[in-house]
Amino acid sequence: MDNSKKATTIIILGATGDLARKKLFPALFGLYKKDKLPKNMKVEGFSRRNFKSSDFRQFLIENVPNFKDRDEKITDFLNLVEYSEGKFDDPTSYESLINLLQKIDEKFGNCSDKLFHLAVSPAFYELVLQNMHKTGLTLSCTDGTGKTKIIIEKPIGHDLKTAKEIHSLINKIATRDQIYEIDHYLTKETLHAAKTLSEKENLRKIWNNEHIESIDITLFETKDIEGRGEFYDSLGALRDVGQNHALIVLSHMLQENGAEKNVQKRRADILKNALKLEAVAIKDIVRGQYIGYLKEKGVENDSETETFFKFPVALGDKKWEGVKITVAGGKGLSKNEVGVKVIFKKPETFKLESKHLTDIKEILFRIQPEPEAIFTDKTDKKEVINLKGKTYQGHSSESYEKLFLEVFKGNEDLFVSEEEVEASWVIVDQIHEIWTKLPLIKYEKGKFPN
Repeated sequence: MDNSKKATTIIILGATGDLARKKLFPALFGLYKKDKLPKNMKVEGFSRRNFKSSDFRQFLIENVPNFKDRDEKITDFLNLVEYSEGKFDDPTSYESLINLLQKIDEKFGNCSDKLFHLAVSPAFYELVLQNMHKTGLTLSCTDGTGKTKIIIEKPIGHDLKTAKEIHSLINKIATRDQIYEIDHYLTKETLHAAKTLSEKENLRKIWNNEHIESIDITLFETKDIEGRGEFYDSLGALRDVGQNHALIVLSHMLQENGAEKNVQKRRADILKNALKLEAVAIKDIVRGQYIGYLKEKGVENDSETETFFKFPVALGDKKWEGVKITVAGGKGLSKNEVGVKVIFKKPETFKLESKHLTDIKEILFRIQPEPEAIFTDKTDKKEVINLKGKTYQGHSSESYEKLFLEVFKGNEDLFVSEEEVEASWVIVDQIHEIWTKLPLIKYEKGKFPN
């Protein structure tokens, strides 16, 4: 347990929503059981439901995974949880929240660090941020004892224009070191294990166009949109997982390991070096929609929203010139697999810590369903190395546990920067510019578009 006397208050805006119930409260409870939360802390839920704090605790018991099991520590954890009823469009709700936070600080005996998590629909980001600013919630403690931090979920914006508008607002009401923009893929074990391999083993010297033929980044799911028709139809697969998850995987895997310590800048430089679509084959861009999507609840009858995408990326960096890079993802497909496949121009040899692998023609860094590296040799024999447990700084494999820990420490490496978000939107916006001229390919569930 952290024995520091410094107090922390975590405020979850949208505390009764899916994200809070399925991810945030389980993560906080996981950290509590491992004694990794700050010693002096409170969790304040903020939502529009007419709850007292006792009602909210009962709501969590009934709706948070594993809370129904009544682990002996659940009651102790819930004693840290309070609730404040409020509406996102009502400034007086935020003023009431300020009063509650002041009372919490009085009990702590000092001005606590405030961590606001916007577990709300992206459509409310601007409204919530503006009201937080107007009522002073974005300000850190005047005596310098406590700092205010704000966590924002993806997607940031709907395109480059709206992303810039949100960032412009953020920069007016807060300093950049207060803002943590989430892409939870940055916590994936496979990405950090792969980076360790490239830095410590002999992947580093062959991580270039002299040795690599192609790189495929895939985010494939067999499940459909699972009743989220209204939400998904306004977004589509490309904006849902392509603009953020897929491109952040690309930038993470290809970033330089040089002296530059700013990891966010290294990742942003990769994305900013992506050439315009004129430099890649337009015929290789695919958008598809599974048959039956139009019958999903909340989907427009004539919707052309894609449930599958595929597009090439060409990097202007000389180190990657000529390497064929493809990004693809979607729902209703024939397999569940998220990963990065690297194919070499000629068989390579790897001297790993425990294994000596020869004649390797490709490596699949599998992110899901299991974190592992699959080395395939020229005879198609596979060597599977389990990456589970080889995680970022030894943290738990639970993404939001890692993210909370890094925010407590003020480490921004596992979060995306303004530059990264906007550079990825530049790429995606280019694709949307020409998509209306491309056919929407229909495909059967359980299959890939032809």
